[in-house]
Amino acid sequence: MPIIGLISPKTGMHYSIKDGIKHFEEEGIMPAEAIQAMLNSAEGHGGFHARTSPSIADPETTCRREQVMKRFLDYYLDPFIIWDAQEGILWHDIFEFAGKGLEDWEQEVKCPPDIYTNDDGDLLPGVSIDEADGKPVYEIFPGIFMRGRVDKHDVPFTTITDFKTEKFPKTYGKSNIPKTDWGEKKAVRDWPLQLSFYAFMLDASLGKLPQRIFVWRMYRGSREKTLTFRKFEVPLWSKEMVWAECGEHLTSLARYLQEALMIHQDDTLPVKDRQEKIKNFCATIPMDGKDKNMFNGQKCHRYCVMRDECFALEGKTVF
Repeated sequence: MPIIGLISPKTGMHYSIKDGIKHFEEEGIMPAEAIQAMLNSAEGHGGFHARTSPSIADPETTCRREQVMKRFLDYYLDPFIIWDAQEGILWHDIFEFAGKGLEDWEQEVKCPPDIYTNDDGDLLPGVSIDEADGKPVYEIFPGIFMRGRVDKHDVPFTTITDFKTEKFPKTYGKSNIPKTDWGEKKAVRDWPLQLSFYAFMLDASLGKLPQRIFVWRMYRGSREKTLTFRKFEVPLWSKEMVWAECGEHLTSLARYLQEALMIHQDDTLPVKDRQEKIKNFCATIPMDGKDKNMFNGQKCHRYCVMRDECFALEGKTVF
């Protein structure tokens, strides 16, 4: 992601990344290490490309305009907008680096794998090369290219497991019992949609689908040990089911990303003009977060890193 600076919630001012990190640290707003972790994560998941991913496959939670804008337009980041998501990433980092050494599972499995050619140097079946970065991808559906990592699968390969985290929910008074378990709703639709893509990628890598998919739901801040962790089994959807749920969304998103990539790569235009042209193009992309009232109307206000830039395209300064 092309983050060029930071926004201070204390002063409202825009800072360069270096000055912003120093400001956040010295003013007691956020530790420098927390901000650097977010920047490192953005660097690892960003870049100028037209790939989609399982995490943005859901049309009910993914705003297509936001995805295109944050991938191709320079912007200033308010770190607090993405801190919740960063906490989840840090949990994954803990398990990846501090939880190494399991004998019965493969952890952080790359799809496609590091070795994606045969002895003759030919690409393995199903593997393509993304011209944007020269690295391997799978064409999961026609025109839909993805890569990713599976948190864990067993040895021998029969199951895959994913980790999901969330803040501890509201409770009934002093009973400390959640009114609802966040995972119960997610396990019905959201997680099967996302994790089925990882199953498809593993099928391409290993030549067979997993038989079962599990999710470890972890509550951050729970004082009740019986509620901190819960394991859900989620159904593996067929490709037909997945495509019916998100095919139109992914096809249009891939088209928008490819169009923005072409503008970004147009060397006949100065960088400033390319940015302006991408802005004008983004103004034609639906505001899914607003139009679909995502997250009960909170998507744009609380969770979108491009909210200021996006609403400026509509001639608005508040949202």
